[in-house]
Amino acid sequence: MTTIVENIAEKYLTKNARIILEKRYLKRDEDNNVIETPDELYWRVARHIARGSENYGASEAEIESLSIDFYNLMASNIFLPNSPTLVNTGTAKGCLSACFTRSPDDNLPSIMNVAFDAAMIEKWGGGIGFSVSNLREKDSAIGTTHGKALGAVETLNIYSYIASKITQGSFRLGAHMGLLSCSHPEILSFIHCKDSFEGLKNFNISVQIPDSFIDCLEKDGDWNLISPTSGKIVSIVKSKDLWNELCESAWKTGDPGVAFMDRVWETAPNPQLGKIISSNPCAEEWLEDGSNCCLGSINLGKFIDKDKKWDLIELEKTVRLAVLFLDNVIEVNKFPEEVPLLKEMNLKTRRIGLGVMGWADVLINLGIKYDSEEALRQAERVGAFIERIAWDASFELAKKRGPFPEYEYSALKERGFPPVRNSSVITIAPTGSISRIANCSSGIEPLYSLAWYSNILWEDQNSKSTKILDCPTILRKTLCYEGKSDGEINEILEDIIDNPSNINKYAAMIYPSLFRTALEVSPEYHVKMQAAWQKNTTNAVSKTINMPNKTTPKDISDIYLLAWKLKCKGITVYREGIRDIEVLSKTKKLTKKEISNHTKLNRPRTIKGVTTKINTAHGSLYVTSNQLDNKDFEIFSTIGKAGKCDGAFLEAISRLISLALQHGISKNDIIEQLKDISCCPMWDNGSLVKSPVDGLAITMGMIELNSNKQSTSNGFKENSNRGCKKCGKLLIYQGGCEVCINCGDSKCG
Repeated sequence: MTTIVENIAEKYLTKNARIILEKRYLKRDEDNNVIETPDELYWRVARHIARGSENYGASEAEIESLSIDFYNLMASNIFLPNSPTLVNTGTAKGCLSACFTRSPDDNLPSIMNVAFDAAMIEKWGGGIGFSVSNLREKDSAIGTTHGKALGAVETLNIYSYIASKITQGSFRLGAHMGLLSCSHPEILSFIHCKDSFEGLKNFNISVQIPDSFIDCLEKDGDWNLISPTSGKIVSIVKSKDLWNELCESAWKTGDPGVAFMDRVWETAPNPQLGKIISSNPCAEEWLEDGSNCCLGSINLGKFIDKDKKWDLIELEKTVRLAVLFLDNVIEVNKFPEEVPLLKEMNLKTRRIGLGVMGWADVLINLGIKYDSEEALRQAERVGAFIERIAWDASFELAKKRGPFPEYEYSALKERGFPPVRNSSVITIAPTGSISRIANCSSGIEPLYSLAWYSNILWEDQNSKSTKILDCPTILRKTLCYEGKSDGEINEILEDIIDNPSNINKYAAMIYPSLFRTALEVSPEYHVKMQAAWQKNTTNAVSKTINMPNKTTPKDISDIYLLAWKLKCKGITVYREGIRDIEVLSKTKKLTKKEISNHTKLNRPRTIKGVTTKINTAHGSLYVTSNQLDNKDFEIFSTIGKAGKCDGAFLEAISRLISLALQHGISKNDIIEQLKDISCCPMWDNGSLVKSPVDGLAITMGMIELNSNKQSTSNGFKENSNRGCKKCGKLLIYQGGCEVCINCGDSKCG
């Protein structure tokens, strides 16, 4: 790589990226004042990571040269390591790994030791995966105390509670994964433990599925639930019934995902260290117990040249340098002294996870639809190239530094691998925050939206939030290439925000078939893209399979089985809109006596109200809420840029809402019934408005909450499932991870 000494970070940073760096990454003093620039951050990381070469005889001049190369790699947005590396490198914290696994054995000391280890990891925002498949079932006998066992699900609840207390002081809330075998007697309780949206906060959950279960399912056979301690059959269920329960719960909440364990075991590099039973929170890293991985991602958009061809020479140089960077991370990595197992496993396996981001940008730049066979072929080709170069770089490093210590006993040697420095090299991880910094699309995901407003965690001198008109970089660049000024581009973006279908007005400049958003790509092609990358990924691929709200449990079943057929190691689905509200079954039903007591109120001649505007895909919606005695009394709504049908439809709904309010029906109950009705979704001020009716519900919530000052800016209570923990805005799901599209906060870095 060409080396330069000048500071270049500011040249490549967008306004959003600068704010994200300031809020989450730059060093601060004891008074919480920022004391570092983006350039200084990258130099801090580059110089400290380069020091890892000291252990292998590098001179000061060689270390300085390597520091410059590492700086250029990051400052020009070509490659970025995971968030803990950016935040903690060269600081007293020092832990640079993002993801860990710890799984308890079936005894109380082990259960509590894992809780302690997890607390030490969570102290600095690390994510942890727990498998509780080895724990005896709930209420089974404990011989030593004559008591009853906590069970697998309750143990996860304990870990969840501890995590919620520990992570309050970290720079980010650590994500978690809970896993349980489909043969465990508690599997049904586990499948439904998040149905109410209240269980296992800050946890993803996944069911471990072996090929034998799929075989049983295809034959409509019986499936044995077996005690993990006695080995005895506790009960027998129909495999189809168990599978349907799983898919029904995933349809309701997005959890659980499924993990195809035979795919994990057949590619595990170190079976001599024990059978892998757990992954990190987003399931891209399947790790030995107590193991962890150093992650970083290459921005693929940087390797398409002016002739719209791959620059494989520069890509190879970057892969080799990134492998060296990540191996050096292992050299300088620090771990909690209280948990020596973490360092021990890190050094034994020397796992690195080199991934990618900017894939959607690449496809648009090459003129290839995301959901096309050519896109899948491109994924396989570039994936194969990156994996081959990464393994070769690891092989060359092993010549100088020696192979990973477990190599002689590993499955890699048995498979004919030459001595390599690292037991795994490629991982496709979520890139929520770092892709925002690198100004590119996230991971291998399609674009999530074409335009939105970002309300960044920032206040100016007048204590007003900074609102930034935002869009994918590739879209802004495309409009720039068409000769549009910044003002003209902003007008186009605002028009698209007002109505996403307006993109068709600009088809001569923007090809709508290329700018495909996540919900426009079929679930089948989401899975196919994941499988295409998995073919050349040492570990696994983290990806969200976005599905429309109208998806059925049968559709989810089909997608899960397609992922198994295409040899994915696991799969996570997200049905649009499901996490925005609690299940409707929790809405209170009135008795006949209660209904009869709802007497209609009379309307006075004069009444005060508030009118609120919200943008929908059908035009701007204006909602007027009038109040009587500080209680909601009636609703009026009008919608612009639409024909008579939309207006008549909303007038009818508004009249019925008013009638319900005047008979004492709770506004919250009305909102619960109207929220998330979906037709043409679009973004408005950082919130997803799924239809004019959904916009009406959102606006009613905003009006209500403005009066008691308990709202976030999207009109929902702070403890709502809609909100980002940092800024309260709507979360999106990409790469198996929650990402805030407004402030860039991500559990997965």
